[in-house]
Amino acid sequence: MIPSSKEIVELILKGSVIEAQEKIMEIRETAVRMQEDNLKLRQQIKVLEGEIAFRGKVVWEQPYYWVEDKGERTGPYCQMCYDKDGKFMRLQGGENGTWQCKSCRNSFFDNNYRELRIAPSDEDWRI
Repeated sequence: MIPSSKEIVELILKGSVIEAQEKIMEIRETAVRMQEDNLKLRQQIKVLEGEIAFRGKVVWEQPYYWVEDKGERTGPYCQMCYDKDGKFMRLQGGENGTWQCKSCRNSFFDNNYRELRIAPSDEDWRI
């Protein structure tokens, strides 16, 4: 508990100057700890405000997410990783509308998806 000024004055009046100085040091140490805690909290608030601002730029476009900022669009990002863990994992691929997440190993198919059909070779028809 932080010593009160009344407690310190009483110690001085009783002639316990050293004890009063110790109480003053306790107050100073507490003030420093409180300033450090305040700084940490302010930093946490700044980080959280940044996250909130960033999440406001996230756009869902089935089957994945994009990030739009100042007219520029980045992505696409994995829907599973974002919804489950809040992580933005950029999808790989895109050929024929097929995208893969290297983190969770899921595949996504967009409106451009075209199933690849491999033409049978002459060898496939032999018995």
